[in-house]
Amino acid sequence: MLENNGSNIPDRIRSGLLAMMAERPIYKIKIKELCAFTGIGRSTFYVYYDSIYAVLQEIEDDFFEALSNVKRLSPDHFKTDADIKNTGVRLMSFFKDNLDLINILTGPYGDLRFRNTLMNEIEKQLYRTFPDLAKDEHLFKEACSYIANGEIAMFSRWAANPSGYSAEQLSEIYLGFANAIIMQVKKTL
Repeated sequence: MLENNGSNIPDRIRSGLLAMMAERPIYKIKIKELCAFTGIGRSTFYVYYDSIYAVLQEIEDDFFEALSNVKRLSPDHFKTDADIKNTGVRLMSFFKDNLDLINILTGPYGDLRFRNTLMNEIEKQLYRTFPDLAKDEHLFKEACSYIANGEIAMFSRWAANPSGYSAEQLSEIYLGFANAIIMQVKKTL
């Protein structure tokens, strides 16, 4: 059972669902089990949500809204390497703060829709960072997909050893990898 630490009921439900999704796919989680796990009654659950999937949708919506807010702090056009670095550090800090959620939702019992949306968000950021490379959209899309998949894999490794690297270090590593791949794309064009 999830410990009642005084958090509000929707937070307990969301935390409980994520904890259960770390162990099994959402379609195998019943509302009755989630309620028992979180220590709330079924009628209380239905005050806030109409299904397990509504809970998952709210978790994902909140995550992507918060990511959007972080991205809004970035300049529309990167003029300097410092703009890119500062944005990278902000994004990596956000991802570090949400590693458990990302790991669960991109993991073996996660939500493919979440993973795809996260991939699209990473790819959009790459388009913003390297707009001049979109000349060959197919090649650039392939490179962005490769980079985005690598970033998601990096999150899993980071979650396994959270004290291993700071957001600044991971941003630098990630930008180095991305730049190397982008430089290869430039050679191809």
